[in-house]
Amino acid sequence: MSSSSSLPESLRTFYYTQRLDHFNYRPDSYTTFQQRYMMDFKYWGGPKANAPIFAYLGAEAPVDQDMNFVGFLRENAPQFNALIVYIEHRFYGKSIPFGSMKDAMENASTRGYFNSAQAIADYADVLLHIKQRFSAHNSPIIVIGGSYGGMLASWFRLKYPHIALGALASSAPILYFNGVAPQAGYYYIVTKDFKHSYEVKEYLDKVITEAAQYNEPPMYPVSTMCEAIDASNNSDTLGQIFEGVVAYKGKKPCYDMDEYNLPSQTNIGWSWQACSEMVMPIGHERNDSMFPAAPFNMKSFVDDCMSYYGVLPQPHWVTTYYGGHVC
Repeated sequence: MSSSSSLPESLRTFYYTQRLDHFNYRPDSYTTFQQRYMMDFKYWGGPKANAPIFAYLGAEAPVDQDMNFVGFLRENAPQFNALIVYIEHRFYGKSIPFGSMKDAMENASTRGYFNSAQAIADYADVLLHIKQRFSAHNSPIIVIGGSYGGMLASWFRLKYPHIALGALASSAPILYFNGVAPQAGYYYIVTKDFKHSYEVKEYLDKVITEAAQYNEPPMYPVSTMCEAIDASNNSDTLGQIFEGVVAYKGKKPCYDMDEYNLPSQTNIGWSWQACSEMVMPIGHERNDSMFPAAPFNMKSFVDDCMSYYGVLPQPHWVTTYYGGHVC
């Protein structure tokens, strides 16, 4: 996790008074919140030179956590004399309507404003504001994102082509939605990458079997694996895995490394996003993957989301609203 103290000294933080709802005209739609964005003018050639703007579209985390891991903007800005902009996604970091993440997510009405269409409309507002504020009317904008942020960059280019000249989408699973991606998706491709996938499958089977000795019933979640790893004597397969992780993250219990089980903004926010519109029906069977079988069951998924949030997921909405393929 990066910290603000390790960010470039040339980076400046701003806040934009953002509208809560871009698509309705009810009185509560005009409620506002402060959306955080950051800019680095170090390499910018300025508006008179029509120098470009590289805009990083924040995803499911505070935007300052991404900056030290996203090098593309800083590496390429000098060559293009570009202004660097990072914009935080609504409901994450310091850009949370209604005060705190806890308050925002516990209110069923409030959660309704937490979706990708509102997020990219936010980005459009902020970018137009920046162009106006710095008289950069002819500076072309390239939007950039990774993973979910990459999806947002792709969709932004589709929905706001008059604002973004282009988009760079890294590791963006825009085809992971219903009726578009192969059923196996990531797991199938990774399996194909391994020429000796049978040996890898045997190894994973051994991990699961050993985990079952320490935790019943045998399951595959990270928490279960952590219990098994912490209970192992470092002489079996689990111990070997732990030794490799320790070499990277230092000596500490597996649970301290288990970022996915921590109640972070990412876990809280993405749980809602996945249950509402980001429905990715990607599973894998035993015969098409070197990984333990984990078929996707839409009925179970819908039932779980209904129990958590009281709303039905919309599995087809992303492909309806954004399109099934991006060329």
